[in-house]
Amino acid sequence: MTIIGFNFRKITAEKGKTNSGKINIANNVALKNVEETEIPVGSKKQKALKFSYEYLTKYEPDAGAISIEGDILYLAEEAIVDKTIKNWKKNKQIDKEMLTPLLNTILSKCSIKGLVISQDLNLPSPLQLPRVTVK
Repeated sequence: MTIIGFNFRKITAEKGKTNSGKINIANNVALKNVEETEIPVGSKKQKALKFSYEYLTKYEPDAGAISIEGDILYLAEEAIVDKTIKNWKKNKQIDKEMLTPLLNTILSKCSIKGLVISQDLNLPSPLQLPRVTVK
């Protein structure tokens, strides 16, 4: 079981009002959909999972927002693919063993992309960056 593909499908960003006060930054990641797909492996095809996600950074009050949507391809055994699709359709849940690497991959890739976009729009960084203090 491994992640074999990651892509951005839609990136939107906007800068709102320029505030001189405190800006609250909220990041959120959500899996929007899971579907079965087939991946060519040599001369045959193997079942895989395609997870659609959304990464959202909101700057409050009304200072801006960054939204990133995309897909992750996850290669797994046929039984795991079938079980995951069944669980998703039934109660919109993913096994923790699968969810952890998915969310970590989304966060790492989208956080970096969000950081670059925030710099382009002169918004505060959505990540806590290291700071140096000289004594």
